[in-house]
Formats: sequence, structure tokens, C-alpha cells
Amino acid sequence: MPPRPQKSSVRGRTGRHPIACALSLWLAGCGAAPPPEEHRPPEPPPLQTVEQDAPFIVDWDPRQIASLTTALRTPNAGGVVVAYQRNVIRLLPDCHLAGAYVPSGIGMYRGILQVRRFDSPPRSAATRQDALQQISTSTNVPPGALLESRFVIVGRHYLSGNRPNATVKDLTSRTADGCRDATHFVRAALTGAFEHTGAGGPAVPGAPPAPAPATLPRGGDFTPCVMAGNAGTPACSAFLKIELTPVLPAPTTPEPPPTPTATATTTPTAAPPATAPQILIPKGPAPQATATPTAAPPATATAPQIAIPKPPPAQPTTPATQPTTPPATQPTTPPPAPQPPALP
Repeated sequence: MPPRPQKSSVRGRTGRHPIACALSLWLAGCGAAPPPEEHRPPEPPPLQTVEQDAPFIVDWDPRQIASLTTALRTPNAGGVVVAYQRNVIRLLPDCHLAGAYVPSGIGMYRGILQVRRFDSPPRSAATRQDALQQISTSTNVPPGALLESRFVIVGRHYLSGNRPNATVKDLTSRTADGCRDATHFVRAALTGAFEHTGAGGPAVPGAPPAPAPATLPRGGDFTPCVMAGNAGTPACSAFLKIELTPVLPAPTTPEPPPTPTATATTTPTAAPPATAPQILIPKGPAPQATATPTAAPPATATAPQIAIPKPPPAQPTTPATQPTTPPATQPTTPPPAPQPPALP
């Protein structure tokens, strides 16, 4: 019997069966090392941003801050009204609300603020994680600049009555167009002190240094204000933050439906049909009206009435003397003559 041919081996150099190797590749790879894990840098924590309706005003120019300070401290000036459009706040000196601002203390709050233009990136190499971030509400911060300040807040001036809102009808205008652009009114203003610590570097990486903004270098006195911590201290008398409330449109009251009224309508009428000519016949005298006896109305049953006799009128106590007339004498007829007795 010839010898059987030997079966060829199907194992590779790895010593594994092809089916087992394919299964291993599907599960965890066949002798291959796992891919290296990608090392991604951790995402930075979110920045703390200032609310749009309560912005800092440390980037305003000196004239605008002086106008606001005068309006907030004058008793009869009323509530301050502004126009807040395209990230820019503009005071309206000829428009105001009724009321006055009352000062009060609120404790102490310190921090760092960085102000940039609306077209600058939110993060840059000069952005500080521990600083409040705000978009400028004026045109004083030049492009590419990042204005950095440190501040302390110790007081608050609020509009009397704590008015929650206002409408267009509540505004008082000193001129014809004084309140035309009104969008918000100043609900309150915070007092304290601030000072700029520097431009903080360019907001756009690689940009040339930005010119210095046209703002006040400081407001109040920062160090004495921090040491005093009192809203009544002159060192803490600068206004550096405002709280805004939108001015609502005038309320509309539904008008009652109009009462339908009778209106005269002209209806076209057809022309009368043509008629034959009529011959007039003279009429005789008009008949005399004759009285037609009318029947008496039927007697209606009525309740019997009882006549109550009235007492005779009172006679005067002294009888009046009436003239007496003698009775008329009647003629008398003589009696008949006696007849003689008859003879037997």
C-alpha cells in the first residue's frame, strides 16, 4: 500500500490557525499593540461675565461720568433715562422719571475687571481667569485694547419706591424729542472706588499695542476706601456700576366695538309705468254729515256708593229781620138764604 501524502500545515509563523487569528483581530487585534491615547489639554473653566443690564462704567469718559454723577445726586433731577443701543449707553439729559435716588450701604465687594470691545475675542493671552469680563458700553476702548481695573463696591443708590418697571407714558420730556430714543432707566447705581492697573496687553494676539483709552485713571480712592469700607466715606463716593431696567411700551387698551348706526341708503326705484289719460268727471255737492245715534255704553257694575249726608250749615245766632207781608184777603161768598119750611 502506498504511503498517504502528508497534509500541509496551514499555520503561519505565529503558530495560530487563520480562523483563530482573524477572530483575535476582530476582538483585540492579532499581536498588534493598542493605539496610543490622545492627550488633550483640559478645557479652561468658563469666564465670569458681567450682566448686560448691570454694566460697569469705568470705561466712560470723564464728561459722561460727571453728567451721571450730577443727575444721581440732584434731588429734583428725577430718575436717569438712557439709550442703550449697539452696546453703547448714552445719557438722555432731557428725559427723566419721577423720583430721587436714596443712598444705602451694602457691605464690601472687591474684584478685578477686564473690559474689551465687542469685536475682540473673549479670550487672549492677557485674559485673567479670576477677573470679571465685560464688553465695553462706550466708544472709549480702542480696538485691540483690554482695559483692566481693580474695584471695591460699598454702597448703592436706588430709585425711590423701588420701581420695578416703567412705560413710555411714565417718562417726562423737557423737549419735544427728549425721550424719543429712551430704552432703559437707571434703577440703581453702585458706589465705591476703582483704579486702572494697566491696559492688560492686546486683546488680539500679535496686534500692536493699543493706545491708552480716554477714561479716568481712577474714581474715588481705592486704598482708603478698602480700609474704611463705609459708603459715606468720600474715598468711596465714585459711581462705578449701574443697574438698568427696560422701558416698556405704552399699554394698549382694547377699544370697544363701534356701535352700528343707521345710515341712509339710496335705493334706486323704478320709474312708474305709463298710464292712460284719465277723464275728470265733476262731482256733486258733498253729502251732509248726519248724526248717527250711538248706543250708550253698557253699564258697568260698580260698587254701590253710600252718600253720607252733610250737616246743615250753621245758622247765624241773630236772625235777620225779614219784612212781613200781610196775607192776601180772599173774597167770601155769602151763605145761601134760608128756605121757608114746606107746608103739610
